[in-house]
Amino acid sequence: MTRDRLLFVCASLALLFQTRPIFARDEETATTKFRILVPESAVVLIDGEKMRSTGPERVFNAPALAAGRTYRYEFRVRHEGQEVVRLVRFEPGRAVEVDFRPDFRKSPMTPELQNWRRPIRPLGWLPRRVFA
Repeated sequence: MTRDRLLFVCASLALLFQTRPIFARDEETATTKFRILVPESAVVLIDGEKMRSTGPERVFNAPALAAGRTYRYEFRVRHEGQEVVRLVRFEPGRAVEVDFRPDFRKSPMTPELQNWRRPIRPLGWLPRRVFA
């Protein structure tokens, strides 16, 4: 009886180590390439980490992530005392473009025009009609 039990244990161990576990799943992974468009002197942070690259177009390659799921990154851009934050959702394997340039465009109102007020003319300046 012990011999049969020993053979059963050996055969079970051999099968266990030769086959993959039943519940194991092969997950496909994919990387994502982000193209971030910002003003040239802007500071870009991705999930709190400052990017080292500079210039108006920055490229960030995300690490390989399991396909078929949705992930997110928080992009924070600082430029000329202004900060813009966006949560960008993505699926691995796709290219993503994030454009921050419209958020930092100068308004058409210059400081001189923003403080401009229409002058009030005194009554003496108003044209008078002459009736005959």
